[in-house]
Amino acid sequence: MKKISTIILVCLLLLSFVACGTLNTEKDAARVVAKVGETNITKAQFNDLLSYYKVVYAVNRQALPTGAELKTLKQQMLEDMVNLEAEYMDAKERGFVVADSVYQSNVQRTLNYIEQTVDSQSLETFYSENGTSREALEAFLNEYYKKIAYASELENQFFAIFAEDKTLLEAKVAKVNGQVFPMKKFLYYLMNSTINAYVSGQSMPQNADEMQAYYRQILQDYAQTEAYYKEAKARKIDISEEEIIAKQNQVNFYLTLLTPDEESRTSILHAYILSPEDWQTYSKEYATMLVAKDKITQSFQDEIKVAEPTAKEIKTYYEQNIGIKKNETTYAKHILFLDTNEADAKICADRAKAGENFDALIEEYKSHPSVLEVSDLGRFAKAAMVEPFAVAALSLEPGQISNPVKTQYGYHVIYVYAPPGLEESTEQIKQTLSLEKQMDELT
Repeated sequence: MKKISTIILVCLLLLSFVACGTLNTEKDAARVVAKVGETNITKAQFNDLLSYYKVVYAVNRQALPTGAELKTLKQQMLEDMVNLEAEYMDAKERGFVVADSVYQSNVQRTLNYIEQTVDSQSLETFYSENGTSREALEAFLNEYYKKIAYASELENQFFAIFAEDKTLLEAKVAKVNGQVFPMKKFLYYLMNSTINAYVSGQSMPQNADEMQAYYRQILQDYAQTEAYYKEAKARKIDISEEEIIAKQNQVNFYLTLLTPDEESRTSILHAYILSPEDWQTYSKEYATMLVAKDKITQSFQDEIKVAEPTAKEIKTYYEQNIGIKKNETTYAKHILFLDTNEADAKICADRAKAGENFDALIEEYKSHPSVLEVSDLGRFAKAAMVEPFAVAALSLEPGQISNPVKTQYGYHVIYVYAPPGLEESTEQIKQTLSLEKQMDELT
């Protein structure tokens, strides 16, 4: 299999400068700003992309950035050009064929949108001021969208490419704790990290630098977790198969939750170029290391003596993390119906209000074709939910049922319940506070 060509950035030519003498515009346009394999990206090609960006900004009635922001934009544009050219070349070398109609329809839609949004006089002025024309823009868009179409086809075929050339999945990503870390393993940990970030609402990297930092953090987290496992082996700490399986179920929880059937799960694994067998292998490896980490951490904690949490500390923790505050926090369960099934949602709400057990209704409705989700949401703050849901839930007293509540997700039937009391929570709070104190001592 052919590999994507080595990318060589020759120079950026992105900073403004004052030239002495007469500028040869043809020579300037022919200057090479980047190389992809043996293919040159010229200043003229870069200027064509810049002209397109100017059109996009004009159509959206926005001013093109200036100064440092413009420099950053241009750097990102050049990176995008290099990546696009590399993927286009690789797709062509692999013999991929994309019909002209696939991208030409996008070109026409783009041109039509520009001409419908900006009056003809303003467009002519724009073309004149930027040394271009409608014909030049159309020619650029044809080439640009063609490369995008080929790059998309390459990305769509990644799984097949990796499946055909097994060496790609075994390629070294890094050395971690002195051992080669192969691409396939990295893709598993990348998938796992991305899913956890998605579920917890964390933002994902927005640019190349942030993405590289994100990748490094994944490798660093793995190295630290593996170090606990090696320490556990050195101490000859027993790890049972039952403990590993229990932890593996935790590790796989979010993926299983997001992909309740085999087809959807295979689809996500496919996107990360992983097979179900890879997933099981690496999730078991990760689970084993996490069990080791738990045991090593516990052994450290056992060696550290901390003061018993006070009644005041317990009460404060309870109020901040378990108890509820009117109009701010509550506990709730809900049944979410499709936005086309308000009638079914009303029937469900009426049954609950008539005294039927809500947990029994959850069990009944969880496989109902009109239901998207049934869930115990636990404790949550107002800001954690969409506004209509939060307002309805916080207006209810424990034990009360809402009428169907419309949000962008559908119709919710909400049941609010009371938090666990301080007395029944005290023992768990003590353990949590003691653990926090021990961790403070460790760090």
